[in-house]
Amino acid sequence: MKHEIGAMRQAEAGGAIVNASSVGALTANPVLPDYGASKAAVNHLTRSAAVAFGPIGIRVNAIAPGPTSSEMLDPWISDLVSRKAWASSPLPFIALADDIARVALFLLSDEARWITGHVLPIDGEAAAT
Repeated sequence: MKHEIGAMRQAEAGGAIVNASSVGALTANPVLPDYGASKAAVNHLTRSAAVAFGPIGIRVNAIAPGPTSSEMLDPWISDLVSRKAWASSPLPFIALADDIARVALFLLSDEARWITGHVLPIDGEAAAT
């Protein structure tokens, strides 16, 4: 972000940045506290940068993916049944990288020009009310 914001300031054209966080930052996990803490720091940095650089037209948001099919995660979840149970989602599937990328692309687009300083969970969960 440091280098990108410098280039954006020099170009004087504004723009958008999307940081990579995780749903691990939004809930406590006794197994991976350092991971959650580092992603929570990304969330705070995102909100602080949005406030600092919004006046010069730079929007800063973050995405917080939940379980996503990948080489790292797939060995842990081998079939559709365990995928649904493990993801704890009301949806009957686990996210693909494309699902996550599309949200990042939206946040980078002009269609999201009124969104800044947010951390968007992409986890297939129903929002708590």
